[in-house]
Amino acid sequence: MRLPSLTSGTFFLGFRLIVDSATCEVKVGLSKRTKKRLNEKVKRLTPRNAGRSLGDGIKKINSYLKGWFEYFKLLTDDLRVLESTDAHIRRRLRATLLKQWKQKRVRMHKLIDYGVSQRAAGNAVYGQSRSLWALSAHNTIHRALPNRFFKELGLFSLKEEKSRLDVTEIDVASVQIGFAWG
Repeated sequence: MRLPSLTSGTFFLGFRLIVDSATCEVKVGLSKRTKKRLNEKVKRLTPRNAGRSLGDGIKKINSYLKGWFEYFKLLTDDLRVLESTDAHIRRRLRATLLKQWKQKRVRMHKLIDYGVSQRAAGNAVYGQSRSLWALSAHNTIHRALPNRFFKELGLFSLKEEKSRLDVTEIDVASVQIGFAWG
């Protein structure tokens, strides 16, 4: 029986394996299903109406992300997925905080407390009718609650962990995957 062509991509245990025909290097990415399931799980872990503190939410997210990363740390392709997932999680956490600051005037005062000018805070909160999700992407909210804010709260970053491990190449000879052909 013929082996599948890895140049077009083969899916195995949540990974997408592609062999570059020019260099014969194996690139390891995520399957579409894995990306979809990660986004769905993040959405379930970051509900805006859970009634829990931000710290508790971060603990639950960290627990899942650390396990997920441990399984998928061999990733060499689709590294931007890690970055976009980190950004998506932070945006959902910003929306959660905005929901906890129930009234517009409270949101404005909190933004001022986090170092945003009164004018910028007023424009963000009162300027246009926006959903909390849209407001969470506003530049003023991002300045008040920067990435550093979530890092200080202990939020696990997939991108930073991948950079720390610096696993950029996989020795194909050391990775053996057994296929059973019937």
